[in-house]
Amino acid sequence: MKKISNQEAFNRTWTHFVKNEGNKSKSRPGSAYRFKIFGHDGSRDPLGLLIPKKVYRKQMEGKVVSELLSEFKLLRNLFSRRVRNNPELLDALQTAHDMAAKSTSRNRDFRRQLQSELKGIAGDFGLRIPA
Repeated sequence: MKKISNQEAFNRTWTHFVKNEGNKSKSRPGSAYRFKIFGHDGSRDPLGLLIPKKVYRKQMEGKVVSELLSEFKLLRNLFSRRVRNNPELLDALQTAHDMAAKSTSRNRDFRRQLQSELKGIAGDFGLRIPA
């Protein structure tokens, strides 16, 4: 299985939310900023876009990226060594989604805000914005 690189993680997030106009995931009950990796309605957050359904476990919900990589070997095996050792990009994608989702009520506004955040993330991490 090909390991997911930083560029691939970014591309999947950009394509789903910006290019294909995917909706934000649903928030976790009682959580101020954590949104669901896998929503009951089929929605996903950036990390959920990278996790195959067969690898996903309910216990993954509500955890930050470093906890997930530490606790779930199946998840660690998905990502390249660079991503596993430096999960800052995954954190940044997750945080950008959660903050945009929390601060906007309409999906159109969510996508506009997330697109702006993703452009900044691309610059910060030296990534290309997919065509």
